[in-house]
Amino acid sequence: MSDDSQPTVSERILGGGGAASIAVACTNPFDVVKVRLQLERQRGGSSGALPVLRNIVAAEGPGSLTKGTGFAMLRGLTYGGLRLGMYEPASSGAGGAASLLQGVRRDGVRSLWTGTAPSMQRSAVLTASQLATYDQIKQLLARHTGASPAALPTMLTASMLAGLVTTTTTSPFDVVKTRAMAAASGGQAGGVLQGGTSAAMAAIVRSEGFAGLLRGWLPNYLRQGPQTLLLLILNDRLTSGLTERRRAAL
Repeated sequence: MSDDSQPTVSERILGGGGAASIAVACTNPFDVVKVRLQLERQRGGSSGALPVLRNIVAAEGPGSLTKGTGFAMLRGLTYGGLRLGMYEPASSGAGGAASLLQGVRRDGVRSLWTGTAPSMQRSAVLTASQLATYDQIKQLLARHTGASPAALPTMLTASMLAGLVTTTTTSPFDVVKTRAMAAASGGQAGGVLQGGTSAAMAAIVRSEGFAGLLRGWLPNYLRQGPQTLLLLILNDRLTSGLTERRRAAL
């Protein structure tokens, strides 16, 4: 017999999609600054996040910070909903999702969709570092403090720490992806990604040191930190709200 107190997969996906849409809408300006900063530093610039922000507003107006928000929200609703909604069933070994993860661990993410390595690898790292870290820290705090995992202070602390971990683990993939997109405008994206993502990262380390893989970390965290906080807390609240509404209607 199923446990009616647990969210269904559809409730998890709807809650995750709603949370992701709200989170990306609130943090889209940080994403614009992050991408511009990475591109500027690739061209040899040394400006910080605040000067880049001022230049964008001065040259293009405040509205430029919201560019792409609609598409980002649509992506959050679909991709974010599936990513968050399927995490719990997959991590508990449910059905085909568990088989999918076993295949990824055995053959690598590239075995799923060859040719989309940077985005796919980043998504895998993002989900693993963000959601697993959040869950583990919530459980640790609950075990050592006696607080409920669903308590707001527990969720705030866990989400902020998860944001730090997520930003650090995904920054190398962001750098490679941004450079590939910049090179694509000149028809040279294949050169950036020749040999795959690992080879591109190795080339950056050789020419710029390991710090090159973390370029734009601060603006990335200014986006990823608040986004992770909003995303995870809203996901918990929206999903539990949908579950409570379903149970009340029974």
